[in-house]
Amino acid sequence: MSERNTYLSFLARLRRVPLVYSVLRGIRRLALVYPKRLLVEFLRLLPAFIPCRPPRGYFSLLKKVQTGECEGRIDSLGHDRPDGDFPLNDISGMTESMFRKHPAFWAKVENASLIGKGLTLVDRHKRVCLESAYGEHFYKNDSSYSTVLLPNPTELKGNWTSIVSHWNPCDQPTN
Repeated sequence: MSERNTYLSFLARLRRVPLVYSVLRGIRRLALVYPKRLLVEFLRLLPAFIPCRPPRGYFSLLKKVQTGECEGRIDSLGHDRPDGDFPLNDISGMTESMFRKHPAFWAKVENASLIGKGLTLVDRHKRVCLESAYGEHFYKNDSSYSTVLLPNPTELKGNWTSIVSHWNPCDQPTN
């Protein structure tokens, strides 16, 4: 049996004792997750011109298009929640439709920086675009919001459209 299978079978047995499992899970979080988050939050305090600073804050590209600050067009401000007894989001337990409608629009962004697995748009002030990170309730959970070191940028000639997201990341095959 491989080490991975041994570890997974140990975890399966441990889950049968909820108190022990939750205590060990808390210890793991304190030891591994929180120090990384504290470091990222400390780096977030650095000025925007420092290359290793993760994004801080957010901006709305939709508002920039609405006010004319950015060239673009709004096709739809969002769709209503579906009717019926059992909407798919309720069955799946996903609550994204309860927070906001998802607008359909395009915008022309010069020298766009797309970071993370979901290619989230980040502006020159290192702020995350709300629409590319699922809104103000979810942008802090986006992996790009914790990205510290970025590889050298790849320059793409011509016009491009990004349709990558949490649900369809750029580092995995698509369906």
